[in-house]
Amino acid sequence: MSGQAVLSKLLELRTRRPSKRVTLVVSIVAAIAVVVLSVVSIGSLELTWSEINQSAAVICILVGFFQIPLNAAEYRLSSRFAGAVVGWRDSIRTTAIASAANILPVPAGAAVRIQGLRRSGAGTGSSVAGTGAIATIWLAVSAAGSSIVLFTLGSPGPALGFTALFAVAASIAVLAIRSCQARDAKLVASTIALETVYVGFAALRFWLALRTINVDATASEVLVIASGSPVASAAGVVPGALGVLEGLAAGAAELVDLPGSSGFLSAALLRGFAFFTSGVALAWIGLEHLRPSRDLASQPPEPTDGERIK
Repeated sequence: MSGQAVLSKLLELRTRRPSKRVTLVVSIVAAIAVVVLSVVSIGSLELTWSEINQSAAVICILVGFFQIPLNAAEYRLSSRFAGAVVGWRDSIRTTAIASAANILPVPAGAAVRIQGLRRSGAGTGSSVAGTGAIATIWLAVSAAGSSIVLFTLGSPGPALGFTALFAVAASIAVLAIRSCQARDAKLVASTIALETVYVGFAALRFWLALRTINVDATASEVLVIASGSPVASAAGVVPGALGVLEGLAAGAAELVDLPGSSGFLSAALLRGFAFFTSGVALAWIGLEHLRPSRDLASQPPEPTDGERIK
């Protein structure tokens, strides 16, 4: 069974209940594959035990699980932008599958989210716009934070670059929001607040990853290093954005006078830890799906093209 076939089967678990055997087999196959990727990814770094702060590594892995509800909260906001109603359990399922789908050499993560919104009653245009609004607001908030930090650290050139990135991302976000089914100020404010938390969370994970390889960094420094996360996330045409986040983190580390290699290694470690988190989440999908789901019971059937919201 190919990776695309496995993920396609998993997406079907959102809206219908296949046999227990199919559910468990597909989930276990996907979970094992992603966990193996985690082991291979971390092993390829060739770090010895003496080079790793094991306590920081364990904490970094555990903290990584908080990304699951954060991703689900983002998805729920994108569903509101798109004019659909999605529950928490359904959001966790969809975003867990989307995270694993990012490994494929296509923009599969975004496709899974968009398809999930369409199955929840939103039109294709609103689904794309809602997903794009979330992504560009995240990028704008991250760029704004990095710009402020770099100005404070006395690096006006890079700071102006991040300011320009903020302007571009904010402009695209405004256009995306205007194309959404819902676009009230409270919803936009909630999204900005959530993405501010997400930027801080990404910085925390990078700080823990740097501590794992025994590199000390300040809050300001890790905020800049983590700024590549939204850019790498948008690079869906690259399988799992492989190399994109690492390269951006290496460049950002040098902007704050840290070795580029430390930024590269921390990003590579986070990728390996994220594969493990995705594997656990996929296993949960199979086991949790065996219980009755209020979200699925309350969801409307998938509308026809003529019934979809524009």
